[in-house]
Amino acid sequence: MPRATDGMTLVEVLLALGLTLLILTGACRLVCLSTRAATSGDRLTWATHLCNAKLAEIEAARGAVPGWHVDEANPLVCNGHNFARYWSVAPSADGQMVEVFVVFNEPGRPAAFAATAPVDLAASPGQRLRAFIAAQ
Repeated sequence: MPRATDGMTLVEVLLALGLTLLILTGACRLVCLSTRAATSGDRLTWATHLCNAKLAEIEAARGAVPGWHVDEANPLVCNGHNFARYWSVAPSADGQMVEVFVVFNEPGRPAAFAATAPVDLAASPGQRLRAFIAAQ
């Protein structure tokens, strides 16, 4: 009995379906990972913004009390995510050393972001700029 050559065999169809399923599974996993990475990046961006805002606020106040402090507005809500902000002020040779910590939850694990900056309380921003220019 002659055999038709213009079609696909069952084995070829099953292999094609298996390969397609494997590729789609991998693509779905990549979409899930990229969504999680984007959300994590968004939270880290907000944490960075909250750290920088507190550092600027402390520097503008020009006189922070040494020790650990808790933000009265905790939990801070940014873009639907909860953040908690804490900071530490310690004396240093040039003024004060300020460390700001922002704590937030990542799906499956807690995360934190910290920023440290020296704050020279002895000089105004204009005086510091003039001193920087003179040193150059």
